[in-house]
Amino acid sequence: MTETQEPSPRTALEIAHVLFMDIVAYSIMPMDQQQRLLAELQMLVRDTAEFARAQSQEQLIRLPTGDGMALVFFGDPEAPVRCALELGRTLRDHPDIKLRMGIHSGPVYRVADINANRNVSGGGINIAQRVMDCGDAGHILVSTAQADVLDQLTSRRHMLHDLGDFEVKHGLRLHLYNLYSDEAGNSERPTKANTLRQPLAFRFWQNALALGLTSFFLACTIFLLGCYWWHAHFRAALSLPLEHKEITFVGNALMPAVSPDGNSIAYVTGQQGDQKLMMQGLSGGPSIELLHAELLSFPRWSPDGSEVLLMGSLDGKREETLILSRLGGTPRQVGGPGESCWSRDGSQIITANGTDIGGTLVSIDRSTGIQKRLPSPTYQWFRDIDCSRNTDMLLLLVDSSGKHQIWTMRTDGTGQHKFVETEDQILSPRWSPRGDAILYFLKQGDTSDLLRMPISGQTIPATIISGLEVGDYFTLSHDGAEMAYTRTQNYSNLWSVDLIGSGTSAKLDRQLTLGTLSYGHPSISPDGRWVVFTMGSSDKQNIYKMAINGGQPAQLTFFDTATSTSPAWSPDGQQVAFICDQGGAAKVWIVSADGTSARQLHRTDASDTNRELAWAPSTDIIYQKPGMHNLRRLNVGSQEESVIRSEDADGWLTLSPRSSPDGKRIAVYWSRHDADGVWVINLERYSEELFGPRHYAPFGWSPDGNFVYAFMIEGGREIIQIDLRGSREFKPIITLGGEIDSAAISPDGRKIIVSVEESKSDVWLLRNFETHASQEK
Repeated sequence: MTETQEPSPRTALEIAHVLFMDIVAYSIMPMDQQQRLLAELQMLVRDTAEFARAQSQEQLIRLPTGDGMALVFFGDPEAPVRCALELGRTLRDHPDIKLRMGIHSGPVYRVADINANRNVSGGGINIAQRVMDCGDAGHILVSTAQADVLDQLTSRRHMLHDLGDFEVKHGLRLHLYNLYSDEAGNSERPTKANTLRQPLAFRFWQNALALGLTSFFLACTIFLLGCYWWHAHFRAALSLPLEHKEITFVGNALMPAVSPDGNSIAYVTGQQGDQKLMMQGLSGGPSIELLHAELLSFPRWSPDGSEVLLMGSLDGKREETLILSRLGGTPRQVGGPGESCWSRDGSQIITANGTDIGGTLVSIDRSTGIQKRLPSPTYQWFRDIDCSRNTDMLLLLVDSSGKHQIWTMRTDGTGQHKFVETEDQILSPRWSPRGDAILYFLKQGDTSDLLRMPISGQTIPATIISGLEVGDYFTLSHDGAEMAYTRTQNYSNLWSVDLIGSGTSAKLDRQLTLGTLSYGHPSISPDGRWVVFTMGSSDKQNIYKMAINGGQPAQLTFFDTATSTSPAWSPDGQQVAFICDQGGAAKVWIVSADGTSARQLHRTDASDTNRELAWAPSTDIIYQKPGMHNLRRLNVGSQEESVIRSEDADGWLTLSPRSSPDGKRIAVYWSRHDADGVWVINLERYSEELFGPRHYAPFGWSPDGNFVYAFMIEGGREIIQIDLRGSREFKPIITLGGEIDSAAISPDGRKIIVSVEESKSDVWLLRNFETHASQEK
C-alpha cells in the first residue's frame, strides 16, 4: 500500500467497510506467473458490479498491496460482502488464482489528496488485513463488526459460520466468521483455527505427571539449544553469512553513501523540487537533516568523513557541484553540474559532465577551486564515476553506440582502458576497497546481479550475488565490510484527465488501471474511442487496447521475451505502429487494431535510440535515427526512408515526436547544448524553433494547433500548456500525485490519458560483504 500520512487535525474520522485480498503463496511464484495472475485478478475485480457501482458513486478507494489489493468502501456496509461473493463465484472459473479475502468495518482517516495518492489509515484497514491473514485459499473471513451487520440480513445470515477466536499480530484476538455458500467461499476450517491457544483452565501442565514430563523435555531442550549455540558460533568464526538489514522506512530514500568509519549513511529523500540530504546512524537513532533544496543527488563522503560532496540545485534554476559539512550548514559551490568523486587524499574533486559529446572531465582543487580539464574517452552519455580509495585511479560508466562501457584511467587522464563493454545495462560501478577489482550491478529484468571483475588476470566477472531487488545506486564502506543499497519498487498506472474549456485548466477524471505492473506510452485513436498502451515489466512489454473510459484491456501482441514501446495509431485507426526488439534487433512493427497480422518492417532500424515514434495524422511514420541526432520519415508501403533534417542535429532528439493536427509540423523534445526544451519543426518548408522550457517533453497538440502540452522529464508531476502564438507563454494546467512517465491527448482536445509512476525506495545495508565477496573470487 502507499505510504500513509499522519492525518491533519481537520481530517474527519469515517467508518469504512474494507475488503482485503491477496494471492496465496504469491511470493514464491516465478515473476512472470506473479505478473500474469495479478493482472488477471485486477481485471476480474474491476468487472464486478459492486466495484463499478462504488467507483461510479465515488465511494471506493483502491489500494494495491503487491500481492493483492484492498478495496475500501464507504456508505454501504454490505458492499464488500457483495463484491467478495461475486468475485468468489467468478474465481470458480479461474482455479489458478488462489485467493483469500478478509472483511472488516472500522474507523479510518482519508489521507493524501484526491489528485492521485488516495489512501486511508487507521484500525479499519489494519484489522481487515489481520482478518484476511487468518484464512487459506478460497476463504472469505469476516470480523465480528461485519458479522453483526450480516446477521440482520436474512439473505446473508445462513452464510455465516462461527470460527471462534484467533490470535493475530501483536497479540490481538479477533472473533471471526467464515462466509461461504454453494457458489463462493471455502467451507473448510482455516488452518490457523487449529493452532489457537487453549484457555488457562485446560492447560495440560496443571497435573503433576504433565509437569514432570514438561521439566524433562525442558532440560533436553536447553541442552540441545546449548549445542546448537556452540555449533553456530563455531561456524560463524569461520565464515560470517551475508546479512540484509533495512535502515530507512520512509518509502522515498535514494542514493545511500556509507561514511568512511562505517557508522553512518547519508542519503537523499523526497521528490525533485523538494529534496533533503539526511544522515542516519547505522546502529539506530533519528535521522538528521543536513540540507534542504530543490534538487539533490549523488552524495559522496570525503576520505576523512568530515564533508559530503554532492550535486544540487539550491534555487531550482541551475545545478552545481557542492561540498557540505557533515554537520550541515551552508554548502560551498565548487563546480558546475556533474557527478563527482574525491581523490584518494581528498585534495581533488573529479567531476564528469554527461551532456557533451567527447565528455567533459574536470579536476577541481578542493582548496583553491582551480579547475583543470582532463582527457577522457569519447562517449554519447555519461552515467557514473568512482575514484579508488587506495590508488590514483578512477572509472567511468558511459554509453556509446548502444553499448554500456566501463573505462578505467588515472586521475590525470592517462592510461585510459575500456574495461567492460556489454549491451546489458550496467549500474553503479565501484572500486573494491583495495582497488584490485571493480564491482557493478548487471540488470537482469526486474532484478540485478552483483558482479566482481579483477583488474588483472581474470577476464570473466564472477557473480557475487544474483537476483537482487535493488535500485541503481550503491556504495561500500572503506573496509568493504558493508554495502548500502536501495530496494526499489517501481510501477505505473493510467489516469484520465479532463481538459476544461479551451484547455487552459484540467481536472482529474478517474484511474483507468490498477496494479504493480508498468502501464505506459498511451496513444488515443483518431476517433477518440480507444487508447493503446504498453503493459508489463521492465524486460517484457506487450501492446494492449482499452476503451477510452476504462474497462478490460485486449492484448494485441503476444511476445514472450520482447519489449514493445511507443504504440501509435494509423490515420484511419485500423492499425497500430510500435517499436519492438523481438528477434534481438529493435525495428518498427505494425499490428492490426484487432490484434491480428503483427508484422515487422524489416528494413527499419531503431537500434541506439529511445524507441519512440509517431504516426497519425501523417501518412508516414516518424521515428528516431540511430544516435538520436536526426529523425526519419518512413513510407509504410515502400519502406523507403528519408531524414527530416539535412544534417544530423547538435544534441539529441530524445523523445517521441508529436504531429500537429494537420500533419505539417512536429513538436519534439530536443536536448541541445545551447537550448534544451520543446522545439517545433515545420516539415513543409523546413524550419525549427524553440518554444518550451528546459527539460520539458511535448506529448500533444490542441485541435487548432495553437498550443502544445508537455511535462517535465525525470520527476515532473505537472502538465503545462505552451502557447505557440506571439506570447509563447506556458502555464501549468494540472499537477498529478506522482511522476509522469508518458501521456497522450485526444484529437478533440478534451481528454488526456497519462501514465503516472509510483515508486517506493528504502535504504538497506548488506553486512559481511567483503568476506563473502572474497570467497567468490
